Amino acid sequence: MSVTSVAARCDRLHAIRAEAHPHRADTLRFVLTTHALDTFTSGDVEVVRALADAVEARTGVVQFNDETWAGLAGHSVLGDRGFLVRDGDGAAVAYAHLAHHHAGEWSLEVAALDGGSEVRSRLVHDAVETVAAQGGGHLTLWAHGATDDDDALATAAGFAHERDLLQLRVPLPLASAPAWPAGISVRDFEPGRDAEAWLVVNNRAFAGHAEQGGWTRATLASMTEAELRAALELAWRRGAASSRRVRRALAPRRR
Repeated sequence: MSVTSVAARCDRLHAIRAEAHPHRADTLRFVLTTHALDTFTSGDVEVVRALADAVEARTGVVQFNDETWAGLAGHSVLGDRGFLVRDGDGAAVAYAHLAHHHAGEWSLEVAALDGGSEVRSRLVHDAVETVAAQGGGHLTLWAHGATDDDDALATAAGFAHERDLLQLRVPLPLASAPAWPAGISVRDFEPGRDAEAWLVVNNRAFAGHAEQGGWTRATLASMTEAELRAALELAWRRGAASSRRVRRALAPRRR
């Protein structure tokens, strides 16, 4: 495979055009430019959040998980990449976030206004090329609220269905306080006191898991207090089953 490295904040013009409608004279707005990012400014975060909110309002599906927002905030583990697509007017129309969790382990999330199948395909292609340029590895493509179109896009890009992620929900506050088993006490996590024991439990529970497995003290040190709290909740709830939303993870087929 021929690959090209992605430079920091470089702009690449993809000749993606849509057929102009009769009432739209300026076809330039259909020329899309992809901005490849390996650092993220506060302005970038605001643009991505506005785009994600707009897509969620249209589809009812949350577009990005905590790992993406942590990466945008500068708390990535090994250095994340972003691909922001703007139209000829400068408006953001799509974004893909490529998170690098561990050596050889990556994940990708893509959001686009108005479906944007051609744009999403281009972004997936860019992400695959970037992973290849960085030495290759296992790439997981998350499709939130997966549809037949998502499956078709992933299959065309050489991905295969890997797993479904189920999401637990419960109304709060709880009707009654939780009752802990005899001999079990609950207290706040203390990093200096609990980190090593927690890492052992977490890495056993998430053995082989691309995002939550293989954590180290450095992983914890890179996280904010809110992100650490979310991670602890993930570990605590491991193993439960129930869902109202399904996401699909897909990995590149081996050639």
